[in-house]
Amino acid sequence: MSDLMKMTVKVHGKLWDSFAAELGRLPVKRNHFLSNVIKMETPRLAEAMNNRTLSRRANRQVFRQLHQLGVKTVSIDVEQNVAQELDRIVKQSHMVRDAFINRVIAFLRSSDNLLKYFDLPKYEDGKILRS
Repeated sequence: MSDLMKMTVKVHGKLWDSFAAELGRLPVKRNHFLSNVIKMETPRLAEAMNNRTLSRRANRQVFRQLHQLGVKTVSIDVEQNVAQELDRIVKQSHMVRDAFINRVIAFLRSSDNLLKYFDLPKYEDGKILRS
């Protein structure tokens, strides 16, 4: 990995606890794994948010709903260029970065049926899906 920086995020508490417990049983390092997942998903986010922005009202609503779920503050080491690109997308689109991170973790924890419902692949092939 290149230069790392700490990224502090607020993650749904129960989601984080189950995710961390599962990773604890696997032979992977949490920060390295999450950094790579965020690195892979950031270009997809950029494509999805291209020329789209959340209104202030929508941004506040997403933020409020996330916090009502009960969040836990966690730090993740990510590559500096990845964190900067994610921050650029967040700033440009007015989205809630923590909501993006929560969604990524939720999909990592999801069942095959949920992935099928959202028409998402079960396995990563490196290709960006296009509608």
